[in-house]
Amino acid sequence: MSLASFWHQQQTKPGLALAFLLLITVLGSCSTEGPYHLYRGDIMGTTYSVQVAEHLVNPEQLQLEQSVLEILSAVDASMSTYKPDSELSRLNRLPPGEWMQISAELVEVLSLSQKINRQSQGAFDITVGPLVALWGFGPQQQKEYRREELPADSAIQQLHKQLGMDGLELDKAENLARRVRDVQLDLSAIAKGYAVDQLARHLFKLGLRNYLVEVGGELRASGKNARGRPWTVGIEKPELQRGIAFAAVQLRNKAIATSGDYRNFLTIDGKRYSHTIDPRTAWPVNHALASVSVLHDSAAAADAWATALNVLGPEQGFALAEKLGLLVFMIVRDDENTYLTRESAAFSAYNQNTVTD
Repeated sequence: MSLASFWHQQQTKPGLALAFLLLITVLGSCSTEGPYHLYRGDIMGTTYSVQVAEHLVNPEQLQLEQSVLEILSAVDASMSTYKPDSELSRLNRLPPGEWMQISAELVEVLSLSQKINRQSQGAFDITVGPLVALWGFGPQQQKEYRREELPADSAIQQLHKQLGMDGLELDKAENLARRVRDVQLDLSAIAKGYAVDQLARHLFKLGLRNYLVEVGGELRASGKNARGRPWTVGIEKPELQRGIAFAAVQLRNKAIATSGDYRNFLTIDGKRYSHTIDPRTAWPVNHALASVSVLHDSAAAADAWATALNVLGPEQGFALAEKLGLLVFMIVRDDENTYLTRESAAFSAYNQNTVTD
């Protein structure tokens, strides 16, 4: 049975939302039926958890908690927009046209950002940060400031002209990057997923094959949980109340990321404005897509594609997902305040194989 048929409608009103994402919970992973280790904490302005369903035997495995923190700290030190000495911050301060030597990891993330920008027809754009801040959705602004009126159209248009991934150039052979004009790069829609991938690679190198890694709600699983079953996660119902599973999906050596608009928006003159800014129009998205979940081999790609498809909406986004063969599950609001679901053909096939395995 597919998720679409099992969860076809939820008769409920879309709730008001106040805070940020994410949208996925782990179901039934903890157990005493087998070896199990859990490491969790705070990093990158969010939380992380690493669950390992194996006996830890060699010295490197026994130092797992320390190595996890070292990997996450390295990603943060490279890709943070809040640390003034991070690689990304230094690149953003460098005069346009001047090349900078950067790490292979940052090259990888910037290159993937360029690729998904092209494939999404500009819907995913890591230069959109100044517009997000103008609309009052910057991370600091969420705590200190909420707009009570729309930004001036002149300010919107001025910033819009400055955006664009054509403002970034990479020399991947030499690990070099430069901004050809004064764009501001922000990796908040891909860096958490990349951190998950880095942790998964590390666990694999240590010989571990049964684990679930999560950073800021982006997840990637391998093997089975302590009960000897596939790791199962719940896609949250798109409402204010947290932790209510709308649908469940097994992760068989896959990553999953979800993007939605129901926990962070503005209301101005009675109209709701999403925190998701369309870099092609410079305005908040205006469509019926409540949330979109993407399964992928890479958590970084799932993270970026969830954002891109949330920008594109239920029609354009779904059509592109079908064209590219992406594993996508959408929750869409209808006119009667109910939730409908759409799943791509690739997702349906994956889910059917999961059920029958």
